[in-house]
Amino acid sequence: MALSTGPAQIWEQRLGILDECLHTLNQIQRKFVYLEPIFGRGALPKEQGRFRGVDKEFRDIMSEI
Repeated sequence: MALSTGPAQIWEQRLGILDECLHTLNQIQRKFVYLEPIFGRGALPKEQGRFRGVDKEFRDIMSEI
């Protein structure tokens, strides 16, 4: 006999997925916070322009969330 999935189980699954997504976004954000001063001070001038583009894209995505 198969167990039926009730609304509580569905919400539990959804909240678990949301928790994983938020945890991943937090990890990504921490890496950007770490890298920002390195590129901002010009420690790696050849990569600074590339980082600025990626940083802008990341900030745009985060502002939509």
